[in-house]
Amino acid sequence: INTMNFLENCKIEFVPESIERKIISDEEYFTQYPDYISNSQLKLINPAEGGSIDKFFNKEPSEFDGSLEFGSAIHELVLQPDNFELIDYQFKPPAKLGKFIESVVEFRKQKYSIEDSIKLASKKSNYYVDKLSPKLLRTAMTKGLKYYYDLYFERIESEKSPIILSPKSYSDVYQCMQVYNKSNLKRFIERQNITETKKNFNEEAIFVDIKVTFNDGESEIIKFKGKLDNYSVDDDEDIIILNDLKTTSKKVDSFMGYKYYDFENSKYGGYVGSFQKYHYYRQMAVYMLLLQQLYKDKSYKYFANILTIESFGPDFNNKIYPISNAYIQKGLTEFKNLICMVAFHKHYNK
Repeated sequence: INTMNFLENCKIEFVPESIERKIISDEEYFTQYPDYISNSQLKLINPAEGGSIDKFFNKEPSEFDGSLEFGSAIHELVLQPDNFELIDYQFKPPAKLGKFIESVVEFRKQKYSIEDSIKLASKKSNYYVDKLSPKLLRTAMTKGLKYYYDLYFERIESEKSPIILSPKSYSDVYQCMQVYNKSNLKRFIERQNITETKKNFNEEAIFVDIKVTFNDGESEIIKFKGKLDNYSVDDDEDIIILNDLKTTSKKVDSFMGYKYYDFENSKYGGYVGSFQKYHYYRQMAVYMLLLQQLYKDKSYKYFANILTIESFGPDFNNKIYPISNAYIQKGLTEFKNLICMVAFHKHYNK
């Protein structure tokens, strides 16, 4: 079998009756659909991102990283302010220990024994998995005992779903939201739902089967999923706007990279930003493609933006980047090639 010939001539199509939309938590999205692949998993097979066939097909099951406190909190507060609120609570341990305590409480409330709860929580939070000695456990429970009891006996009051962070993360998120609340980014997001005819969707997961057909007539079904931060549908103007929120540890002004002409050496130079480095153009293209399948009964004009927020102070700057059609086309081409690659190696076991 000529691999390159098959990849160049493969065709992809979405199975219409398979498309499904759900509102689910990040944890459920990452852990409950092992048969589905996502855009982020495609990097494992993409040579341009250090991927390979072996890395993709021998990957570990997806895990929800609960230690990414800042990014998760900002997503919830910016995109779902009616559902979440930031709680000023001083007793949550940082990083994986905090997630470990939360998981112990979760399993205890499900009537697991304390021993089983600790083992399950250690694995779920990736906290000293299979290495949690009695000494480490005593240290963990000493540092997290108040948090454990406050959660277990539901002593932390909140009108909405509480966002409980370690003190350092709380301070960073609080300051960031103070900046955001006065920004053009907030006004932009609020305008997504300014008219009665415009429908706004946050954190919606879309599932679909993709049929890949090779030039010998053989085909393979790839189950695919995507979780979209935000999009709006305006039936008056026939416009769909896709928005993806990124928190970044770099300056937002460098997110898209830049190019300049070096006259001294007669060549172009520049800086590759996070947008190019992490192939976010493919993510935006894939999500737009999913929306086009979901809303294919009517002809819409599509626009896409990446919304960036710095994850460090004191400025916590933010910026809106419209994504050009050239980048969308680049992402679509890359997506098709990678999906065909996955299907080819799955079907022919090569």
